[in-house]
Amino acid sequence: MIAADGSDVREHTDRGGWDLLPVWSPDGAWIAFTSDRGATLEQQVANRSGDDVTGFTLYVMRPDGSDVRPLVEEDGALLYPTSWTR
Repeated sequence: MIAADGSDVREHTDRGGWDLLPVWSPDGAWIAFTSDRGATLEQQVANRSGDDVTGFTLYVMRPDGSDVRPLVEEDGALLYPTSWTR
C-alpha cells in the first residue's frame, strides 16, 4: 500500500497468489481488493500462466493488513452489506 501523498510504501500481503486492484473505503477504515486466494490450485496456476483468469472474488482488510475477509461466497452471494460501514 501507499499513502495518498506517495509516502509510506509497504506490502500488506505476502502470499504467492494475486491480490489486485486495492480501493480505500471512504472513511479509510478498509481496503477492498480482488484476490484468487480462495481459488483452487488449478485456478491459481492457470491465472499465473495467463491461460485463464478464474477464481477471483472480492475481499476487504484493515489498512494494517489485518482482518482479511471475503465479501462474496462461492455462489456469488454477498456475505456483508454493500456499504462500507460495519
